[in-house]
Amino acid sequence: MREFIYYSAKARTSGNFDTSNLMKAGRMDIVCNVIISAFFISNKMREDVHLHLIFNGAPNPPMHLEFISNSKMPISKKDVAG
Repeated sequence: MREFIYYSAKARTSGNFDTSNLMKAGRMDIVCNVIISAFFISNKMREDVHLHLIFNGAPNPPMHLEFISNSKMPISKKDVAG
């Protein structure tokens, strides 16, 4: 099993932000890239992966999200952002 941890001091801790401009939402664009990189390699999904996202931005810090690998998980940046 692989475990990845990502910490962001500015990532939003609420769901109401503009998904068309992820950079202004506390660099959520980087978070999307971390999710894709943690679960996707070359031409397939990784198996047995846990990803921990720790957000310390406004309005409800800290927030800990855990993602566990799933073969049906979407891998595009648009799907992940939504």
